[in-house]
Amino acid sequence: MRVFTAAALVLWSITVLASAQTAGQTAATPGQGGSPTASPSTAAVSPPPPATAPAASSTNAASAAAPPTGAASAGPSGNTLSSLERAFQSADLAGKLSILRSVASKSTPSMGPLYQMAVDYLTANLPVLHSQAQAQELAVVAAHLIGSSGYAKAAESTWELFQLSDAVAVRLAAADALAIVAKGNGDVINKMNHWLAGQNLLHLTGASVDPGVIDGCVRALAALEDPTSFQVLFTTMEAGYGEPVANDAKNAIHLLKGDRAKQWLQVVTSSRYADRPAALEMAMGDRNLSVAQKARIAVAPLEGALSPANALPSDSVSIEALRFHAVESLGKLQWTPSAGLVTTNFNRAAAEYQSGAISANDVVLSVDALAAMSTHEAAVRLSLYLGMINSRTENGRHFDRQITLAVVQGLGRLGDSVAYDNLSAMQYLDYPQSVKEAATQAVRDLTTS
Repeated sequence: MRVFTAAALVLWSITVLASAQTAGQTAATPGQGGSPTASPSTAAVSPPPPATAPAASSTNAASAAAPPTGAASAGPSGNTLSSLERAFQSADLAGKLSILRSVASKSTPSMGPLYQMAVDYLTANLPVLHSQAQAQELAVVAAHLIGSSGYAKAAESTWELFQLSDAVAVRLAAADALAIVAKGNGDVINKMNHWLAGQNLLHLTGASVDPGVIDGCVRALAALEDPTSFQVLFTTMEAGYGEPVANDAKNAIHLLKGDRAKQWLQVVTSSRYADRPAALEMAMGDRNLSVAQKARIAVAPLEGALSPANALPSDSVSIEALRFHAVESLGKLQWTPSAGLVTTNFNRAAAEYQSGAISANDVVLSVDALAAMSTHEAAVRLSLYLGMINSRTENGRHFDRQITLAVVQGLGRLGDSVAYDNLSAMQYLDYPQSVKEAATQAVRDLTTS
């Protein structure tokens, strides 16, 4: 196989492109009889002379491009592409780079196969070429041309380049190209999601990964807007890569298409337990969701947390955090259909507090959520709980002031007369003045409601 010098290839490539452009202009001009006038340069273009021969001038190259007499005329773009592909195959590394540089300013989708050829050449020879600066530059140029031309057929090849190269500049260029050419390509997007999930796992287990490359993949997935990327992008946001990656992942989540309620529900119920409270908080703040959708998202983890077999012991802290976040969310939403579940949570919280398993703040969240249900059953349950508190106080066993106030204020908001006796009795027990004042106000609320 002949190998051509970079200088000869550059000159020849420019000549081929110029000839093709001239051919296109000439073909557009009607000849005699209304038929387009054929151009000699529309026929097959010969490759440049070998390195042993003098570099061809533009005049000689154009002459070499002329077809023999009587030859059939093919389309200029097809001949140009096939000639460049033959030259690329014959060239050394510097020549290959020169060919791509020479066509960069005239990049079109029709040249896509040439760009893909360059990428395939690099990935096939990566063990030999990976440390060579010219090979890395060739990869960056080829990826840029694939992206700028929008040549979607090169998506798989570009993904292979991203995955196999260890050069940051190459991977970032490949990611930028994928952001354009992988649009709607489920196979490639799935591979990108899987790769990012693997990087997250490595990072979370203490392995070293490059945040810059992670961010490149995140930005590409944001541009692709595929709903299947939702969960892996959320995990990336919470993985602790740093603010730039976290912000880009968060912005990407908001750009994705698909059923947003379904996406949040999947993350809240199936991502890492440590990430679920943050997922629930973001879901509750999503303005695109209705109250009913938010409530369904909050109910799911609460049901799971209250299940007898909710998770392994090692996940108990995260489960409890998610549980009380869900309870608080349902209370803020005032989602009455969840009253039974919220009552179950309160009953468990009351028992857990007695055994020292949870904090007073968790009980307060449970009390507030139950009061927010605005049902008679909620008032009955809180009134019974207040009766227990009164009994303990009467026997000299003072109860937590924060919880007591929450119960009193909750009964006041409910405005149900079922609590009248227990609230009134507080004036005769050894409560702090602030608690007695709250009880007095709650009684007023009962009588005015």
